[in-house]
Amino acid sequence: RELLGKGIDPIEHDKEQTAVLQAEAKVGTVADMIEVYIKQLERDGKTSWAANTRYLTERDLIPVLGSNAANTITEEDMGALLDKVAQRSKSVSDSLRQQISAAYNTGLEARHRSKFKLTINPVARIKGQRTQSEKTRDRYLDLNEIRNLYTVLTTPWTVKGTRKNGRPFKQTFETPVEIRVSLMLLLYTGQRVREVLDATWTDFDLEDDHVWIIPGSRRKSRHKTKTDHLVV
Repeated sequence: RELLGKGIDPIEHDKEQTAVLQAEAKVGTVADMIEVYIKQLERDGKTSWAANTRYLTERDLIPVLGSNAANTITEEDMGALLDKVAQRSKSVSDSLRQQISAAYNTGLEARHRSKFKLTINPVARIKGQRTQSEKTRDRYLDLNEIRNLYTVLTTPWTVKGTRKNGRPFKQTFETPVEIRVSLMLLLYTGQRVREVLDATWTDFDLEDDHVWIIPGSRRKSRHKTKTDHLVV
């Protein structure tokens, strides 16, 4: 009745709305665009960055905007999303902003133009949340923090409490050996997280030279030529 009162034919209106929805359905979604970007990172050998992008976007972006057509997202939409994430962590918000912006830049490339029909990057003008003093690369553990981390990794801890039935309980935990060894390697060698997590027993010479050889194929490098890296 409302449409008729405005002189609009309801049947024609429904047809127009259906046409609009069908047109939007043909446009790649935000989730599609992120997947294209991640696949590109993997092809370029940037597996750790691809994994981090997938983790952050699946946690904070995809559930909110993932099903929307990529070309319908506004700067205001992205700003609201990033502000909400910043309430939890400014550094995570900044990392997510960089990854979304890079994904949109990929979607803007000529080869993806027909799929996403993008004209702008809605994240391009959004500024980061952190100040210069908060930049991640400026942050490192001091000696006391290293000692505390070592203690946590090597010392079991006990949790006491009360069950729902009123009976007290006491349980002892310890850091799983996989986590303990990985963090110890990071502390002692200063290597990248992905290099430690991807290490295999064949990379280590524990009998003669006591060294760790990281294959060039698994090293993160700006150069196309990658050589093996020796960790003594």
